Amino acid sequence: QILLNLLSNGIKFTNSGQVYLLAEMEEETPTHQAFRFKVYDSGIGISEEGQKKLFNRFSQVDSSTTRTYGGTGLGLAISKQFAELMNGSMGVQSNLGKGSLFWFNAVFKKINTAVQPTFSLPSAVHSKRIMLVADNETLRNAILRYLETFGIVPRSVEGILTAVPYLKERSVDILIVCPSVQQQRSAITDENNPDEEPITDDLRSCMKIVAQYAQEPGDMQSIVFCPITQLSQAAVYRNVPGCIMLSRPGRLSALHAALKQCISPEEHNSHSAIERGGSGESVEVEDEIMGGGMARIPSMRILIAMQLEQQHVLRAMLVRESHTCDLCNSFNEVMAMLRNGEDTFSHFSHDCVILDYELLGSKTSIVAKEIQGYIRRSTSGKRPILIGIVNGFDGQEYHECTQAGMDGLITRPFDRMKVKEAIAKAATISESKRDPVLGGSHVVCSTSSSRAAYASDLDGKQRILVVDDDAGQRRVLRAMLSKDGFEVDTAEDGSQAVKAVQKVKYD
Repeated sequence: QILLNLLSNGIKFTNSGQVYLLAEMEEETPTHQAFRFKVYDSGIGISEEGQKKLFNRFSQVDSSTTRTYGGTGLGLAISKQFAELMNGSMGVQSNLGKGSLFWFNAVFKKINTAVQPTFSLPSAVHSKRIMLVADNETLRNAILRYLETFGIVPRSVEGILTAVPYLKERSVDILIVCPSVQQQRSAITDENNPDEEPITDDLRSCMKIVAQYAQEPGDMQSIVFCPITQLSQAAVYRNVPGCIMLSRPGRLSALHAALKQCISPEEHNSHSAIERGGSGESVEVEDEIMGGGMARIPSMRILIAMQLEQQHVLRAMLVRESHTCDLCNSFNEVMAMLRNGEDTFSHFSHDCVILDYELLGSKTSIVAKEIQGYIRRSTSGKRPILIGIVNGFDGQEYHECTQAGMDGLITRPFDRMKVKEAIAKAATISESKRDPVLGGSHVVCSTSSSRAAYASDLDGKQRILVVDDDAGQRRVLRAMLSKDGFEVDTAEDGSQAVKAVQKVKYD
């Protein structure tokens, strides 16, 4: 919980640069181990005055922080308490405008565990010429440490263009590439080919070079750590000969399996998760390797309305589950996209709409009611899934999203399994709202909702059937609706409702 809080804060307050975690053992006794965890970021930083009140409850550096980034001011105070409960402490070092270092230490009791797996590679690895390409120093050092675990000391370069001379000389047997998350603004032109398209370190440029020097199976092998935000783009490179795609951040076990396949491809069959472009061969490894993953719900077209800097994390999780995502980051933009350029929702092209309360605030319910109005008017029977994003299952955000009739909720920080589970549950709830007796679609809303929830979509003299096993609720709803000019009948349960709709046509 502490690490999730510190890392999510680092990402939230860092517009460019990087956020990284370092864990190191400080002390060890026969019965206990003490660790120190450090989270660095290159974000906005904190003034000395702000640092003094940082760990107080309901405290943020200033009011503009709340307006810009949201949050309650409780996370760091709670994290500090957690650290102290583990016989540790927490602190911060920061310079305004230059980033921050948050640290905490904790003491853990040793337990007896199974022997950790050892990663060994065939002796042939020592005859392989291995090169690592990564422009991000932190990522490059992390992978170098992984490779040291296997006894490998590769040639390391910062950019893909630097690797080209070695590739031309065929002096690389295994190329490990970490493309940039974003295309660099200042591209580099190959001096030997000035008319060629400028080379950057993004996924497209890296894969173009990898494909160029891996024309035949058995030539150079390559391992590409694909950024999680670019998994959908990476799919088009599955057929590059000898290329193994790993999703980033990769694990030691995934890199070990990929290297093992590069060294001894003939020993691996084709029944598992990691795919090797061109050869049809694969190796059994964990879920972090592209192509592996959970059982998927049917592919959907999903509209995500949330803050720009957070969209791509959620989008990457959904794309990995084979969904198509459209993104927007304002109330006007989401309304325009839902209406497809028309004045009303006459045609709905999305299967699921995800609304972030942090972006839309009280307008979340306006968007939800517009969609629900479309559902009530529609004769197509299509009912899009409606999901809200909240910061926790309490408080105003949760209350307003549930009152708005959401089919499901997703909480921060995002977890891929929980996101998938939330959508699957919401899809089930949404399907149940397609009433087989009444036909079409309808919306379930709380009885505490105001009359405005239906007044904009229904006119008087329409006939309504109220089904509720609570006699008091039936009387309240009947009185409320009758006062607004509706003809109202009531039923106590489903069997009474079935008999009623067989006799009367209800609106």
